[in-house]
Amino acid sequence: MGFWTKSRLIFNVFRDHAKASIRQVALQTGLSKSSVHRLRQAMAGRNQHPESWFWETQEGRRWFIRLVVAVLYHFGLKRGVGAETMSAFFACLHLEHHAGCSPSTLRAVMDKLESLILETTEAWEREGIAEAQMGPIVGAVDETFLQRMMLVFMDLVSGYIFLEETADDRSYDTWYARVSTRLKPMPTHVLYLVSDRAKALIKLAQTGFECLSMPDVFHLLHDLAKGSSLSIFTQLKAAREQLSQAQAPLDKYQVKGVSKVQIASAQAQVAAGEARVEHWREVRETYRGHLEAISLQVDLAAVIDVWWQGVRQDAHNQIALTPMWVDWMEAYLLPLMYWQQLVSRTRGRRRKAKLVKALEAAQAAFETHPLTAELSPEISAAWKAWAAEHAKTFQRASSAVEGRNGYLSQMHHNHRGLPKRRYRVWSALYNFDCQASDGSTPASRFFRREFPSLFEEILGQMDELPRPRKRQAAMTRSV
Repeated sequence: MGFWTKSRLIFNVFRDHAKASIRQVALQTGLSKSSVHRLRQAMAGRNQHPESWFWETQEGRRWFIRLVVAVLYHFGLKRGVGAETMSAFFACLHLEHHAGCSPSTLRAVMDKLESLILETTEAWEREGIAEAQMGPIVGAVDETFLQRMMLVFMDLVSGYIFLEETADDRSYDTWYARVSTRLKPMPTHVLYLVSDRAKALIKLAQTGFECLSMPDVFHLLHDLAKGSSLSIFTQLKAAREQLSQAQAPLDKYQVKGVSKVQIASAQAQVAAGEARVEHWREVRETYRGHLEAISLQVDLAAVIDVWWQGVRQDAHNQIALTPMWVDWMEAYLLPLMYWQQLVSRTRGRRRKAKLVKALEAAQAAFETHPLTAELSPEISAAWKAWAAEHAKTFQRASSAVEGRNGYLSQMHHNHRGLPKRRYRVWSALYNFDCQASDGSTPASRFFRREFPSLFEEILGQMDELPRPRKRQAAMTRSV
């Protein structure tokens, strides 16, 4: 029987029988009189605030453990808040007498949480692999530079992170050894890899996994934008400044009542300035339109061929379709589901407005097609679910990996450098605890099965917290 269990047992007896003697409590609980005496003294020492009694109850102790674990889990592990800050937070809540809240003790508890997280998620991953429900991998590979270089490998369809490891180099041999070892137990294959044009990454796709290497549109557009957008913005900024300078004298002339000739000259300068501003605005918008057009055209032919081949093969394996139904599937159903998933993940207001128009047009064409009306609601929903799965496998940018790299950089800065094990913990937290708007996690999407709440699973394995250490002043009084 642990310290907190004994303390709670004695608290319940004294709560029900306030005038009970130590001998009576010892007989009722089966503990020695000395134990009852020491535990009662400790309980009196903790009872320093009006709410202190609640933490002695079973319900209060259970909520207390949830509070401490939740703070360490969400703020310490997931957000990089330091142990000193969390220790001060617990002190403000008067919790330092009910559990160990010193920075060193909190770090020890976080180490235990890390071990539990890794053990739990590794077991869940083995269960997902055993069920073998995952689809093909559309991978994105990239490296990021923190305290040491890290290799990152992610599935773009589900967002599941397979690899986040430090490495001494980024050669093909290193990449292939790490990724192939990670994917070896998984009954799936890599459909194609999206990456920049590094030779090692191209070789990883074409030689290592014998799949297509898709050039990353994200990096291409970035290179094009940084080459010309700065000069365009500079010209636009200069035109706005000239317009502001031309506008100032005109305002003064109108107040002072100068000659019409001077006013006309000033108005001509303002009109010329407005024309220059409008010209460079049009140049900027035209340039942005060209970038969007390039993003739809560059090196996508091979990926589109591979994608259509997979879609048609899967449809042929499930059902024999007439040419009319094949046309309905390819020209109406798949475009509809593609635009839906693209709109759902787009955040930019201007770009999303254009995508919504395309979605509305696809929706209208799909609903007015005569074959759509022949399907029952259940069959139609099944077809849409099938098409949505295939629409998700069409990926042409590794921006998800770039976003992950940014998160790692921020966390590394918050922690001021970390041990290697913490990287594995971050990957596990992202895979099994990062919820999308629909409540799914990368792990549930990749393995196509539900997993329990990671936090609740870890909390269930935290029976007790460390005891508060004795302060020097308390030890002096006891002497």
